Amino acid sequence: MKIKKFTQLLNESFKDDKSNMDLQQIMNFQSTYKGRVRDSLFNIICEEERISEKDFTKLDYLIEYLEKYYEANKEHIDEIISAYEKQGLRVQYCAERLYSEYK
Repeated sequence: MKIKKFTQLLNESFKDDKSNMDLQQIMNFQSTYKGRVRDSLFNIICEEERISEKDFTKLDYLIEYLEKYYEANKEHIDEIISAYEKQGLRVQYCAERLYSEYK
């Protein structure tokens, strides 16, 4: 299964866009709060669904699923992430909230 390359702006996507960066920029990149929430949510789902890091088919599906999930619920998810970030709450706490709400 091939994953589509998402070249949308950061505020239109659920992950950090590194597509136009060179290696030096990628190595020094600091992920946004939103990007870290997405990564944490990804890890929670992998753990709960027992998806192995070697099961590329399931990982590819999960990546695609998270993007579709975000697009379908964009406004609500952005509100939650923004509220948690403004309060200075942990990334994992925000990801757990999203997981529990939409599992």
